[in-house]
Amino acid sequence: MTQLRGKPVTDAMAERLRAQAVPVKTGIFGADMRIGQLNDGPVTILFEI
Repeated sequence: MTQLRGKPVTDAMAERLRAQAVPVKTGIFGADMRIGQLNDGPVTILFEI
């Protein structure tokens, strides 16, 4: 999905989650990100993009 089409989709999803009182943070769409992750549970789901 291109940035032109993807940003409105992700913005709409963030708003729907916020309407359900789910805390959502957004940043610069399409930017490179570095994250830290701690797996502490019976299941780990890997996503490759």
